[in-house]
Amino acid sequence: MAASLKREVFSKLLFIWRSVNSKVSQQCVSRFQTKQTIIKNIGSSYKLSCQWSYKHRNYQGELPRVSLVALFPVSLAAAKNAEEEKDQNETELVMILRKGIQAQNKSDYKAADEFYHEALHFVYKLHREGKIDDKRLLHLQTNIFDKMANLGLLKGEFDHAEVLFKDTMKGMLQMGLDKTDNALVEISVKLASIYASKQKFDDAELGYQFCVDTMAKKTKEQGLDADLDTTLLYGLCLESQARFWVYQKEYEKALENYHLALDIAAKYLPLDHPQKLVIMNDVSSLYYLKGDMTTAEKYMEEALDVAEVTQVPELPQFYCNQGLIFAQLGRFDEAETSCRKALKVAKDRDDQESVKEALDCLADVRKMKNSVK
Repeated sequence: MAASLKREVFSKLLFIWRSVNSKVSQQCVSRFQTKQTIIKNIGSSYKLSCQWSYKHRNYQGELPRVSLVALFPVSLAAAKNAEEEKDQNETELVMILRKGIQAQNKSDYKAADEFYHEALHFVYKLHREGKIDDKRLLHLQTNIFDKMANLGLLKGEFDHAEVLFKDTMKGMLQMGLDKTDNALVEISVKLASIYASKQKFDDAELGYQFCVDTMAKKTKEQGLDADLDTTLLYGLCLESQARFWVYQKEYEKALENYHLALDIAAKYLPLDHPQKLVIMNDVSSLYYLKGDMTTAEKYMEEALDVAEVTQVPELPQFYCNQGLIFAQLGRFDEAETSCRKALKVAKDRDDQESVKEALDCLADVRKMKNSVK
């Protein structure tokens, strides 16, 4: 390939950090998506915690019940009335939060933000009226701050999300959680990604390393007794740091992390799990960057064997990647076939962004083909 064309091709590999509206589960936001024209979606989406099927927080979903402790003698009737009022208040709060989550899942971020603020004001009102104590206020407020922070991340409001995540962490620490608790580590991953998006690379590197070191130590100490959430969170941290290393052009470090994450995915996730396929695509993309097209082809074929059956959202990008690998190997007819497969799938899904990427793939393959004539 001509040197100028090669520079043009590789210039398209620069990362664009942004929050992603995950098709899998929009309320789980733990990673930034990269969109390229050539190697499509290396670190293909910021679906981290959702895709890893990781969940840990005892204050998410249905709000945990807190038993009433009678500090002074009260009649059974009074206690029953107090419990019923508490049930009604918490049911109302759960409904408000549920509406916020539903709006967020529909990408109606304005409505979601309004519901979360309504929930926060409702909690403050309960506290002013003496219906919840300081401890319960902290618990509920932290829950809502976390949801608002995730929403800010989805909207790309990184400064706002950063403040809210830090408030969430502060609340968790006040609730008695240790800084190495899984909940704190997950938020630390998000903060590291925010720092990376704001080009605060030193802070991002420190954040990612803290998360990886913390989870590596946990899984090593727990050994075979390590719970699934802890192991999957370790995979999440490894993958997040790997994408950061790629952005920093530290390809060997990135590959080491990706292979560790892939080992975890292979052991604990189903064969057709989307996260496993995404990692295989990312590994293939890294070998492409290193110039090892044979290994790049191997990982991409393995990913496509499953992706074609499961019809994952990233299928057009996988085809484009395969096409560009074939082109680098001089197999231009196969390369065009892969790009056309990407175009067909994208058109069938009415995915205009992927249509454009597939057309770019065809154009790039033709340029490569013409450059060797």
